[in-house]
Amino acid sequence: VVTTIANDKEHFRKSVVSNLHRSKMPPMDIARSIRRLRTDGETLAAVAHLFGKSPTWVQNYESLMELSPVVQELLHPGKPKSEQISVTLAIELAQEVTDFALQEELAQEAVVEGMTLPIARVRIQEYNFQSQRKPHAKGEAPGPADNAKTLKSYANILQAMVIKLNGISVEQALQTLQGPDRTNL
Repeated sequence: VVTTIANDKEHFRKSVVSNLHRSKMPPMDIARSIRRLRTDGETLAAVAHLFGKSPTWVQNYESLMELSPVVQELLHPGKPKSEQISVTLAIELAQEVTDFALQEELAQEAVVEGMTLPIARVRIQEYNFQSQRKPHAKGEAPGPADNAKTLKSYANILQAMVIKLNGISVEQALQTLQGPDRTNL
């Protein structure tokens, strides 16, 4: 079947769909393709329909464009598996960590330590919590709003820890969290 293609945008759409369904496209190629389609005016729903995927899947892959180039490189299929991070972890980093240096630090930890996704999520929560803490003026006590934020952050970390540790007691989780810079527990 010979098909006439009217313009570059239509040619790109057809080639992306063909490549996506024919072979395992590298994650960053998918992300760049989604970004280009969206930049060309395609809606999230239209891209999802075009790819035969959910809008959430499209958003997740497009979020990979928010990763630092160093972290994006850790998704390259040409790298040895031991030097790669999972797409799921990359999506988590892209959506939860805006600082490139912190993305790179967490991704490197994941590679070096062979970190699982639940552990990575706990680390991301910890880093986000630490970055949200602001020192109070000398002699000024934290207010109720500060305490509520702190409690909510710790609750999120504990929830992630319970999922990670599956079955360990809250006391053990608290002991795991306590350390030199976690004295507010």
